[in-house]
Amino acid sequence: MGSVESYEKIRNENIGYVENGRIERAEAFRPGFDAGARGYVLQIAASDSLDGYDDLISGFREVEPDQYYYPESDIHVTVFEFVSVRSDFRNYEKDIGAFEEVCTEALREVGPFEIALLGTVFTRTSGILAGYDDDILTEIRDGIRNRSRARGIAPLERYRSESAHISFMGYRAEFRDRRGFLKLAKATRDLDLGTMTVRRLELVEHDWLNRIEERTLLREYKLGK
Repeated sequence: MGSVESYEKIRNENIGYVENGRIERAEAFRPGFDAGARGYVLQIAASDSLDGYDDLISGFREVEPDQYYYPESDIHVTVFEFVSVRSDFRNYEKDIGAFEEVCTEALREVGPFEIALLGTVFTRTSGILAGYDDDILTEIRDGIRNRSRARGIAPLERYRSESAHISFMGYRAEFRDRRGFLKLAKATRDLDLGTMTVRRLELVEHDWLNRIEERTLLREYKLGK
């Protein structure tokens, strides 16, 4: 995934829901929500790499102020979920050492790479930025899965990550101005947000929104020597 065709497929599968306002509002996007659930994930922090992010979300916030917009400190690319966010995450603390070793092995020969961010995509649950990485993340994920299986680790992924996207908004209220929102979605579908050069990845414990105040860095992996 990560091709123009794959993101276009997501658009086509969800456009009817968005156009008709049949969006799904998630509990986690509501103010003050914290169910105490956490997970263990390998990710790429994008907070210091994304040009024009503040301008992007400011534009959407003017049209739809009641929705949730990820602050710059929390935006990221999910590389691999060892344990998706769940209330019983403490049961898997004993495996953190194995998660760290699997990542070390899988990333040993990986050098810095780029992710081009081009355009917005909206689903029935959220808004994402389309990322293109020449399938580097697919290779990393396959390496992690193979090494995890060899160690007898069964990753508890919420879904099988296949793209280099960044979530930037989530629905927590009905649209105030659906027409204005759709106009802005169309205007930003090819917006060039620049290219990230990925030089490090992070294994973290985090909540569903990857909030910086609820995130613990477990291990950092610098790519290349």
